[in-house]
Amino acid sequence: MRLSKRLSGFVLGGLCGGLSGEALAAETVTYDWNGAYIGVQAGKGWSKPKWDAPPPVTVFSSIDGDGSLGGIYGGYNFQVGNWVLGVEGEFLFADIDKSGDRLANCEEAMAFCASKIKWTGDVSARAGVALDRALLYATTGVAFVGMDNYIGGQENGPSPGALYVKGSDNRVGWTVGAGFEYGFSKHLTGRFEYSYYDFGSAAKPMQEIGTSGEIPGFDRSLTAQAVKFGISYKF
Repeated sequence: MRLSKRLSGFVLGGLCGGLSGEALAAETVTYDWNGAYIGVQAGKGWSKPKWDAPPPVTVFSSIDGDGSLGGIYGGYNFQVGNWVLGVEGEFLFADIDKSGDRLANCEEAMAFCASKIKWTGDVSARAGVALDRALLYATTGVAFVGMDNYIGGQENGPSPGALYVKGSDNRVGWTVGAGFEYGFSKHLTGRFEYSYYDFGSAAKPMQEIGTSGEIPGFDRSLTAQAVKFGISYKF
């Protein structure tokens, strides 16, 4: 009887010890960031175009823009200890146009000069530090943009509100950014990200509205910023 009690106590002790060890191990397991993911995101963007007219005009200005954007993103993560490295691509539809009714005087032409971002995307490297389910990361890569450039009449211009000249422009530039991501479950993550874009400057002829004529290309530079909120599924 005593031997039976001792054996029962030994078995129960072993089971309890095993369960305690498993519970402790479960508590120390960290979130796994490895693998592919795909998600959707939306946010707001701001643009800062700058126009410089060809000679003999020496001064030209433009209007800052703002607007919404949204699209998809996806990539792959590799985790080594607390370090998470990866590559990601995104594509965003955008409507980033001149801000409100602010107008700029394009020399003596009495017109506003604006660049409207229609879409943007990038392919970037990503590196960050994982604190279990939380991930702090930075990004950098190649960025792409599609935009319309146009000149229109001011309120006090010769033809208020009229669109004079328009031209499309697609460019390649660079981007840097930073973000915070959180793993809500094994497959679901959410994030907040800030991105800065620089698309350099380029000159391209623009089409005169209502005619077949063109005007010389203005040297147009463009930078932009965006804040985005996203949610993704991790495979």
